Amino acid sequence: MSEVPLETMQYLINLFVNYAAINLGASPDKANVDRIIEQVQGHEFNFLPVSVVASAFMRGSLGKLKNDKTTLSPRNIFEWLTEVSIEYKQGVEHDKRDRELSNTEKTFDLYKYPVGAAINWKIDCYNSGLIDNETWDFINIKTVAEMFARGQHPIIKDFGIKNKNL
Repeated sequence: MSEVPLETMQYLINLFVNYAAINLGASPDKANVDRIIEQVQGHEFNFLPVSVVASAFMRGSLGKLKNDKTTLSPRNIFEWLTEVSIEYKQGVEHDKRDRELSNTEKTFDLYKYPVGAAINWKIDCYNSGLIDNETWDFINIKTVAEMFARGQHPIIKDFGIKNKNL
């Protein structure tokens, strides 16, 4: 709202107040509208996009916000704006964290990274019968992961295990 020209903002707030008044079966009062415009212009809500401010009026006037009182007063509208601003801040913070996490590599991927590939390879060896409980500990995951990292393909003979299936 901080980037919206004053005249346009006053028009929009009047529009939002009239919409809320219709939902509430009330009539807007000029003094209340002026007070509401001051609230929206204040530092507490001026960072909100117009769509979020509009949703505060719509959802608040329909009783969809936590405020139990659905009267068209500056106090209630302040509470509506406070609630949607908290939701907006949480959404922005969530998106920021989501972007940060998507930009960092996941080193725990079980297929893409050497340690994950080594774990899968060892389990596949066990499931296919190439190794059993007695030979399980002969295969060091770290060694297998290092082999994968160098581009090598380990076989059970690399660990002194004979193929029982042959």
